[in-house]
Amino acid sequence: MQLSRICGRAAAKYVAGGFVAKGPRAVRCGGVASFRRSSQWVANGPQEGAEPASYDSSPPPDAAGEPAPPRPTAESVKALFEDLQGGKRVRYVDAVNIVLRATAIFRPEPSVSDLSGRVVIVGDLHGSLGDLLYILNTHGLPDGKADSITYVFNGDLVDRGHNSCEVLLLVLALKCVWPDNVCVNRGNHETEAMGLHYGFYAECMAKYNHRFFLLCTDLFAWLPLACVVNNSAVVLHGGLPTEGVDPF
Repeated sequence: MQLSRICGRAAAKYVAGGFVAKGPRAVRCGGVASFRRSSQWVANGPQEGAEPASYDSSPPPDAAGEPAPPRPTAESVKALFEDLQGGKRVRYVDAVNIVLRATAIFRPEPSVSDLSGRVVIVGDLHGSLGDLLYILNTHGLPDGKADSITYVFNGDLVDRGHNSCEVLLLVLALKCVWPDNVCVNRGNHETEAMGLHYGFYAECMAKYNHRFFLLCTDLFAWLPLACVVNNSAVVLHGGLPTEGVDPF
């Protein structure tokens, strides 16, 4: 990958590391410091009264003495897609399964991904499920083949809109099934602090619980920061810095 050739040496240094990093240490993203949080001390279980539809009735992965739910499949993702089009909500057990499995996929990924082929770049969805469903209906789901479409979700999936949970879960389910054809860049709203102030936390509490919010913020810490498309364009949320970066 010739990242320095595409976006300049100073910007490449900023994107690839030094100023921004994935993982458990503090991550500066849009000026907000976010820390990876442990959720092991938070009570398990969905919020009382929330009993949404399900495409997998297995118990949650961390339920004591229970088997982990199976990994999402192409069939289950299509069922989830249809459920969301019909206005149904993802069950807590399935939501936790998707988030935990997606986190495990993102953890070893590099901060900057290389993509090639037919790529669709999706900007800030901000909880707009209708927009996401329209895009997927228009361009189709990935299929894992050599000529499959690849999606780049360029940050800010959550906050402001009313369906941040559904948008995030559908994108993560796609990532679980077609990891090589779905890239999710971290935006400035993929932080705990922003989620507390702009609606994602309130939505998580209304639909699930506090633990689910912490699992999501844990996942956010492992999201990639940028991608290079067809070795000709760098895609990252918010653009490149114009000052404060050592050009050498």
